[in-house]
Amino acid sequence: FRTYSNLLITFLLGGIWHGAGWTFIFWGLLHGVALAVHRFWKRAGFTMPTLLAWFTTFLFINVSWVFFRAAEWGDAIKVLKGMVGLSEIVLTPRLENYFHTFSSWGGISFGRVTEYIGGGYEVLLSIVAGLAIVILLPNSNSFREKKMTLWYILAASLLFSYAVIKSFASSAEVFLYFNF
Repeated sequence: FRTYSNLLITFLLGGIWHGAGWTFIFWGLLHGVALAVHRFWKRAGFTMPTLLAWFTTFLFINVSWVFFRAAEWGDAIKVLKGMVGLSEIVLTPRLENYFHTFSSWGGISFGRVTEYIGGGYEVLLSIVAGLAIVILLPNSNSFREKKMTLWYILAASLLFSYAVIKSFASSAEVFLYFNF
């Protein structure tokens, strides 16, 4: 029990360190609870299929980081509702013939799928490319064990250059830790 309470306290303090708002504190608490559950799960000898564990972790991280980025609770709830489709759902006009009945229920419209995504298709392509990199390329531990080939160096250089150019070209907020 002491290990679990230490995890909660540590991550609550981590949340407070990142910001004085309740959303930061809740973000820290979520991570502390997740690690406590993970340790309990592991000590109890439970197992989970790798793909399911990977997907569960992915979902948890996506949901918990909403609280980190939200200015207040209302913003976090609005984003979470959008993530699970409890707000506007936009379907391509080609599907209107199949789903026109459901559009009268509200919350479903037909138009450009990327209508509410800043950056449009470029963002979707970036997400697909990132997912492909995560799934197809080795993780950092196995990457260190492999010999660096020209292909890896070139791909990493191109991705890094693209990220730097896009970060300077956009009017996005400054990275949080650059303020310290």
